[in-house]
Amino acid sequence: MRRRHLEPLHRPGALAATLLLFAACGGGEEPRAPSAGAASAPTILLVTIDTLRADRVGCYGRDDAGTPRLDGLAAGGVLFSEAQTTSPLTLPAHASILTGLTVPAHGVANNGTYRLPDTIPTLAERLAAEGWATGAFVSAPVLAARYGLARGFAVYDDHVPRPKQAQGLVVHYPERSGQETARRALAFLASQPEDRPVLLWVHLWEPHVPYRPPADLAARFGGDRYQGEVAAADRVVGRLLDEIAGLGRAERLLVTVTSDHGEGLGEHGEPTHGVFLYQATMRVPWIVHGPAWGVRKGVRFDVPVSVADMMPTLLDLAGLAPIPETDGLSLAPLLRGEGPAPDRAGV
Repeated sequence: MRRRHLEPLHRPGALAATLLLFAACGGGEEPRAPSAGAASAPTILLVTIDTLRADRVGCYGRDDAGTPRLDGLAAGGVLFSEAQTTSPLTLPAHASILTGLTVPAHGVANNGTYRLPDTIPTLAERLAAEGWATGAFVSAPVLAARYGLARGFAVYDDHVPRPKQAQGLVVHYPERSGQETARRALAFLASQPEDRPVLLWVHLWEPHVPYRPPADLAARFGGDRYQGEVAAADRVVGRLLDEIAGLGRAERLLVTVTSDHGEGLGEHGEPTHGVFLYQATMRVPWIVHGPAWGVRKGVRFDVPVSVADMMPTLLDLAGLAPIPETDGLSLAPLLRGEGPAPDRAGV
């Protein structure tokens, strides 16, 4: 692992009332035409479901999980049973997802006090340089544009309303519902020409604490409100898939769903996450679905993979050259059945 310059953010105070909506994308230059490699596979939907434990999803073995849409994606695609995050914290883990680097390499060690250095290339920057439309829609201020993940996104929607009342001694981030985040993301996608490649990142805050599932899911899962929010996130995934199909993009769609970390739920004395490194918080789901991209159907891999593999894998699937010096490895040959799992020795 390569340790890069750490770039702490020395002003961790309250966020501005109006957050940045657009990333710096070349000073207003005209976008480049889509590359030939991008034209055959124009839409990538990257969904990150915050705080989702792998063992709380139906296709990972949970009975009555309330996750039919995630289970359906796994049944028609590839499921990685041993995916690991790089950090039990939201910002560092997402930095790994978007850069292909581990925490010592990208230097984002915590929420709220670090910013991704401008010298580190991101997935969105690489695709934008090839003419892709890029939009990101996040559901909590922990991923606000000021922390550096907005680079490369033409639209970075991080507007999360502040709560009207104080929340007591326990600090919770304000959040935007997954349904509202999905609505904004779908509006962006609908505004794009059908023949233009699109990277759409949708971040859902459910099932992060506090657990407040919709009334019907709260009733269905009784005292397990966490599972109710897992089911709520699955509903949002279903809405995204259904409306993307309505936009005529389903046949050219690659869907990849993962999480930044899991949740302790009282195991080992940790009710939530961020302190310990047990599998409750470090093992995450990772599902990839994309028949038109050559992704195999109904396959489960029990090999160790990392969320840092996301960026090099997506670039490889899109037919684009890799970004050098990443810690993550491309899993595209494995997804397409063209080769074995990558050798992680020395990584």
